[in-house]
Amino acid sequence: LFYPLADDPKFENWKKFGIMGVEMEGAGLYTAAMRFNKRALMICTVSDTKTGERDMTPEERETSLNDMIELALDTMWEFV
Repeated sequence: LFYPLADDPKFENWKKFGIMGVEMEGAGLYTAAMRFNKRALMICTVSDTKTGERDMTPEERETSLNDMIELALDTMWEFV
């Protein structure tokens, strides 16, 4: 994820809707999936921000990433 919104006035309207960041990889993933007539799913875990909010400790990051990986694998098995 990319956090341009914390200090960039161009994104003031986005902030009004609660949008704090953007990501770029998903567009490529979904474009490739559509091009090759495949299904795609992206699951993101946000661990740190530029907005001044508390970042995760290494232990919290490990636990949440493990949870995300387990969710991703469980979800994948539902689709195969």
